[in-house]
Amino acid sequence: MRVYTNEPFIKRRAKLGQYVSWGGLAILAIGMVISFRASPGNTTRIVSNDSSIVRSVARDSTAIAFLDYLAYQQLASQPQETGGAVRVLPIDGVSPSDETLSAGAYPLADGASAVVVIANPQSGWIGQEGVPLAQLAQIFSTEIANWAGIDATWPARPIKRFGPSMDSAAFDTFVAKVMAPAYGEQKGPQVLLNTPNPNYRWMIVASFGCLILGFIAANVGSYNTRRFGRSPRPDERLAKELKGFDDRYSLYSWVLPAPYVFVGPSGVYTFAVREHGGMVTNVGNRWKHKGSRLSFLLAFSNEGIGNPTQDAQQDAQKMQAYLAEHAPDMKIEVQPVALFTNPNVQLDLKSPAIPVVKPDGLKALLRQRTKDNRLDNPTLQRLEAQFTGQPQ
Repeated sequence: MRVYTNEPFIKRRAKLGQYVSWGGLAILAIGMVISFRASPGNTTRIVSNDSSIVRSVARDSTAIAFLDYLAYQQLASQPQETGGAVRVLPIDGVSPSDETLSAGAYPLADGASAVVVIANPQSGWIGQEGVPLAQLAQIFSTEIANWAGIDATWPARPIKRFGPSMDSAAFDTFVAKVMAPAYGEQKGPQVLLNTPNPNYRWMIVASFGCLILGFIAANVGSYNTRRFGRSPRPDERLAKELKGFDDRYSLYSWVLPAPYVFVGPSGVYTFAVREHGGMVTNVGNRWKHKGSRLSFLLAFSNEGIGNPTQDAQQDAQKMQAYLAEHAPDMKIEVQPVALFTNPNVQLDLKSPAIPVVKPDGLKALLRQRTKDNRLDNPTLQRLEAQFTGQPQ
């Protein structure tokens, strides 16, 4: 059997597959980076359980919180309830205590209610003198994301804020004493609770777009790399499977308008080649493939069964048009065939619209077709010269 393969085309497709695959992976990485960096905005986590507030701060060096003074005193006397130690920050140089509260010296007191601000012991960037009241408003303003946004000498790490429920006296006191003086009565509660990211929606759209586009590109590139860049390629396996035919037969891979064209004394054939294993069912023009139980793991990296009937018929139409243009005097009917090259495939055929065979059944098909279609040697030589571009 003579084999003609368009090696330059195959190499170009393999290289293009690599580029597309790499590009897809790069786009996927960009989408993941955008996804990781996308944030709906900065928020203060409102927690109704005071012990949960203390535990959260005790476990995170970037956390800060406020809660009711009396509730904190009770929790401090029961360390098993807090899950760790925290430190109380002085405000304007004054630490909360019964003495400073009774003397009216502690800034975060409002009538019968007082608030204590706690931080993680590892937050050493906040000195022992604590923070001024104005700076405390900045720390709890969700308009500022990182500690460095308040003081350039502080770490460029996100501030994790915690506070009690909004219907608590401690929340009202903190808003009245800290946030309202700095941001106003209307804006103060808002910046304490949440500052949305105006670009969040577009970041999510861009992230999903990159992930979808990257996934498609990576799979398309991977498919072309497997098909054209890895040996044995499908055309190489097909040539090996058809090796037993003599020199009157020729296989053309990616040379003509159809990917696989087989020519011999019994006629011209276009092959819709499939490499699927497992059970393949064909009823008329409809196809169904059932692989192994683990085949779903490769669902996004393998080619689907598609419609071999339609593919082979379309390829036959392309070759028929090619012959009509380049050899109009040759009355040859191009015949479509679905060819399955995987030895593990099981074919369940019911009234197939076109012949469906394995390589070992192709000879029987050709012998049967030879009775109705017979190409003599001069015709075969002329077809070979036309298909390969040789002078006649």
